Amino acid sequence: MAALVLAVSVLCGTVAGSYQNVQAGDFSAGALQYASDFSFLEALFNASGLSLGLDMLLKTQKDIDKFKEENWDFGDLLDQPLTQKQIDEAQEKIEKLYYGATEAYKKTHGNGSKPTPTPMITEPPAPGITPPVTVAPINPDDVEMPEDWGTMKKNAQDKGILAMGATTAYCVKEAVKGWWDDIMQTDLESNVSDNPYKNEKYLGYLEYECEGIYNGSFQKHYRKAYVYDYTVNSDVSYFSATSWNDSTTNLKYHDFRAKKSNGDDCFVHTYCVQELTYPSGTVNSSFTHSGYTAYNYPMSYGSSEGAVLNENYVFSVPVVIDGKTIPASALPPGKSSMWPSTDLKDDYDNNRSPNLPELVTPTLRLPTLDEIKDLWKQGTDDEENRPTYVTNFITNHTVQPTPDPEPTQKPDVKPTPTIAVVPDPGGGTDPDPDPNPTPSVTPAVVPDPGGDSGGGTDPDNPETPTPEEEASPYKADLKDIFPFCIPFDLIHLLKVFEADAEAPVFEFPLDIELDNPWTGKKVVDYHHTFELDMSDYEPVIKILRIFQVVFFIIALMLITRQQMIKG
Repeated sequence: MAALVLAVSVLCGTVAGSYQNVQAGDFSAGALQYASDFSFLEALFNASGLSLGLDMLLKTQKDIDKFKEENWDFGDLLDQPLTQKQIDEAQEKIEKLYYGATEAYKKTHGNGSKPTPTPMITEPPAPGITPPVTVAPINPDDVEMPEDWGTMKKNAQDKGILAMGATTAYCVKEAVKGWWDDIMQTDLESNVSDNPYKNEKYLGYLEYECEGIYNGSFQKHYRKAYVYDYTVNSDVSYFSATSWNDSTTNLKYHDFRAKKSNGDDCFVHTYCVQELTYPSGTVNSSFTHSGYTAYNYPMSYGSSEGAVLNENYVFSVPVVIDGKTIPASALPPGKSSMWPSTDLKDDYDNNRSPNLPELVTPTLRLPTLDEIKDLWKQGTDDEENRPTYVTNFITNHTVQPTPDPEPTQKPDVKPTPTIAVVPDPGGGTDPDPDPNPTPSVTPAVVPDPGGDSGGGTDPDNPETPTPEEEASPYKADLKDIFPFCIPFDLIHLLKVFEADAEAPVFEFPLDIELDNPWTGKKVVDYHHTFELDMSDYEPVIKILRIFQVVFFIIALMLITRQQMIKG
């Protein structure tokens, strides 16, 4: 029996492991972790009426087309270092925003979420006297604090449910609102109406900030250039940066030249926005540039006195600079990385700060990658109805709280009075009788059917049910409900093998018959049954059984170590 139980245990473990492998598919361990992180991020945004779009992970139309052609293969996508970096940076950013929201909330509310109680009048007011007003003190033990990021994330990923209290939900929405506002501001800079390249493949940006003395006056120059791939097939493989020195200030900067994979120059488009600060005021302007380099040359100054030059760049392709290769960067998410619900569509279309829906302590189920994939397919194929798909997606993942059962109430039974007409006790004649006399009525006393013995039930006080009777409607036998019945079914399975110990007895019949072919009579007619009673060998079998169990367990240990632990 011990060997049987062990074998069943190993078999169950093998089946469970196979199920997990099937669920994971071809995902590596790293891809599985990032899948869990991305699902958690999606749930956070769902709690605020948003969904993460394809552009959160896929930056170009070419990437999106490839993702579709590969049957929306998340395993390959989440295995890419650039995608993993994108998710890491997104988590880091939203975590910082959430932390800032929690600190601001604690500071504003005195480290608590309870609002100041409404003043209460303690006594009825006397005429002409202002009633006293008191405010109940706040009990520190009743204060609800926002949940810290690590605890919220761990609980959500362990349970598959994002359950938030009121203060946590408030801080999550504030963090998402900060994310929204930042993206909208950045997106406006690169997608204004006069940008002719906004529909091309976005490669990244360059920015310079220069300040110094020019013709005896302090001036400051800021320029940011958004770079786009000119070719439809995305020929830009990397940027080669060449060092330059300003002729007057000797300040160092770089010339970024687009290159194909074979080293040939590649054509790019650049959309530039700049802000020039003069003693007389500030001038904002924009312009475009086409060529092999990303136009972003800093302003030259007539004098090097106090001149400062800061250079910054972020590209989605590698950059070879001063002989060193800088890996591709994860581009900041743009507006299209967020998909609004129907409630937020108007704010989204008009680039306004979001009026997030007031959700009462929302609880959401973390979506699976397949569910996100289905949403992306719907929203990509039907962009016009995308907000409706997002709204339905959020609704389907919102966990509705189970209402508390209503307490059993006593029936409101009132006795029906018996009305009896009582004659005039005077017995005389009224000298001025009323033509329509109203009989006087008094309720007749209905005797207690129980008599003086106290029997019967008082209709105003029916018998109070016992706690067991009150709880009976809410009880259920888990042995009859799937999936809770599975352990009991396993027990029933094992009980099939339960029997009283009894040594088996084997019988081997031997029948030999031979007929005379001429007379038809039997020449040989022999019948005998050989019996093998194993109880005769019971002492030996007990010893063999012990060794069999021992060797079976040792074999399992060796196979497990060799095939599963690999040690």
